[in-house]
Amino acid sequence: MQEELKPAEYLLGRKTFEIFESYWPKHADFWPGINDSSKYVLSQTREKSDWKNTFFLKNVGDIKKLKNSEGADIQIWGSSKLIHLLLKHDLVDELRLKIYPLILGEGKKLFERPAN
Repeated sequence: MQEELKPAEYLLGRKTFEIFESYWPKHADFWPGINDSSKYVLSQTREKSDWKNTFFLKNVGDIKKLKNSEGADIQIWGSSKLIHLLLKHDLVDELRLKIYPLILGEGKKLFERPAN
């Protein structure tokens, strides 16, 4: 688990970001560096946050610019819709999956079967 929690930059969807934003600023002792790391949020509705080092992106073009810039590795936590968007636009270099088997109704699918 310590490997996943080492400082990096983070790209998050709005919903996941709002969960993080409400929790991590007050609990950073468990995740050192989370408050100081850059957090990039893809959102059509948010433009600012009081959580330091948070930057908002509006579209895939903004993500492509971020991906092509210099800096630390960019990690995504949660944000299933964002992951689908990145896969669709070939913007994923590596996937590291941590899976906790659980069956609850239909659930979200990370990998969809292609339509015939």
